[in-house]
Amino acid sequence: MDHYNLPRSVAELLSRLEAEGVPASDYHKHIDRFMSFKAREQGVPYLGTFELTPLCNLDCKMCYVHLRREQMEGRQLLTVDEWKGLMTRAAGAGMMKAKLTGGECLTYPGFEELFLHLHGLGINTAVLTNGLLLDEARIRFFKEHPANGIQVTLYGSSDDAYEKVTGKRAFGLVYNNIRAAIEADLPISLAITPNRFMEEDALKLIDTARNLDVPYNINADLFAPREDTGRAGLNINASLDTYILMYKRQREYLGEKEIPVNPEDLPMPGDSVTGGDPAEPAAEGELRRGIRCAAGRGMFEIDWRGRMYGCSSLRTIYADPLEIGFDRAWRSINDQAVDYLIPAECGDCAYSDVCITCPAAHERDGSSAHCNRAYCDRVKRMVAEGVLEIGR
Repeated sequence: MDHYNLPRSVAELLSRLEAEGVPASDYHKHIDRFMSFKAREQGVPYLGTFELTPLCNLDCKMCYVHLRREQMEGRQLLTVDEWKGLMTRAAGAGMMKAKLTGGECLTYPGFEELFLHLHGLGINTAVLTNGLLLDEARIRFFKEHPANGIQVTLYGSSDDAYEKVTGKRAFGLVYNNIRAAIEADLPISLAITPNRFMEEDALKLIDTARNLDVPYNINADLFAPREDTGRAGLNINASLDTYILMYKRQREYLGEKEIPVNPEDLPMPGDSVTGGDPAEPAAEGELRRGIRCAAGRGMFEIDWRGRMYGCSSLRTIYADPLEIGFDRAWRSINDQAVDYLIPAECGDCAYSDVCITCPAAHERDGSSAHCNRAYCDRVKRMVAEGVLEIGR
């Protein structure tokens, strides 16, 4: 399903799925994508992420949000009632899905009350956690009050590897908690965040995730740490070679063979899908506007201070719902996302079907009007190595 072949209704979508022989057990995924596309078209806040706290029981060296208590400079976490008010107004504006995150969201004192509040609003709610507090009591809670998904970030394949990344020898505890949650039939998935502190462990980490036999994904990039974390500007990214090795191991497990391509046979980033010269800077009247992903179009994030963003990595689009109200804040976010200047070269780029075209990634060179060439070269290298394929 793509934007240009979108069904006009859920009924039409279901008819298509039945005609194509899609198993009924997969219908919910297609319906969710349909609703997400429609929300993006109509400017409805379909998905909301709530960053309950910047505090965490790990100290990951590359984390974009984690603060120590003294770094909060006396600021307090939002109260349960403040979060409830924001969540209620978000649901009234059209939110149907939510994610609870942090920091470590399970350390927030009112976590269970907020989770149950979202349940009471009829919101499908997912939880993003590091797994340390996914103990017997929490597993029992999620059995009684099912989450839409519980994503555990896995930082290493051993206590030694965990200590290098997170500062704590926590692998054994996290691994056992994950196994217990799987045995309890909770909807567990794993996230892997490549970074330079875990490069020696990268392939063992993929093997560990694979052996747990639950869905897992390799995050495509790191969010840039915020200024108040003290980690802004640090060298935290895994090398491109590490990413490629990890993707190749993942493809090996999936039974997908790499098809390397001679780099000289590949188009340059910015070339059109039909070939030709890289895009020239657009004239003033030809500037391309409008974020292509759901950030600010069909989703939002509210950080621990109460400020709303299109997404957590794009900090140039924001509003304050505690000051102006949720509805006005969302309209402001959506207007900014619709009017957002996107890189001129991305419009008809030959790599557009494999590049995530993340506006935050392109902003890292200080401009949203033109692409970040380092990011483009990275995608081209992945295609040359055979871990991404264009024109499929």
